[in-house]
Amino acid sequence: MGEKVLAYDLSKLNDIAKNIGLAAILALHYNYYLKLGVSSEFRRVVIVDEAWRFSQRAKTLVDVIVKEFRSLGISLILSTQDPGDISESVWNNIGIAIVFGSHDKEYVKRAQRLLKLAENEAEKLRWLGVGEAMIKLQHSPRPTRVYIEAEPETVNRRITEASMLG
Repeated sequence: MGEKVLAYDLSKLNDIAKNIGLAAILALHYNYYLKLGVSSEFRRVVIVDEAWRFSQRAKTLVDVIVKEFRSLGISLILSTQDPGDISESVWNNIGIAIVFGSHDKEYVKRAQRLLKLAENEAEKLRWLGVGEAMIKLQHSPRPTRVYIEAEPETVNRRITEASMLG
């Protein structure tokens, strides 16, 4: 698999094909690095965007593989709109969690439970502005408020796209 970036775009597939594709990709990386053996060195990052789209069966596979990836030097980045989309088993193995704010009380409750936030920390999620998030490191008892700045080109493109829709 070398040093190059590998991108798998599953966006044009239907949901069933996406689940099969995700399972195949994760299994491919797992088997490749398993043959190389356990490593304390960083080897690869696997990013799964829109993780909420995957079926329960695919989520079960992620639960199993996320526990194994770390010992093989693989980091897994899962991106989703709702913390509840990722199982507690995976949350218990996450090294870094970045959670954006929401006014939705259920979202905040899920984030509070999964990140083990105090009531006042969870309440801050309801008042974060655009680009603000809470970041929690695995061995840190408290989250830190951060600002994530978007690239101007991305912001301008999204504004243009939105104006075309409306």
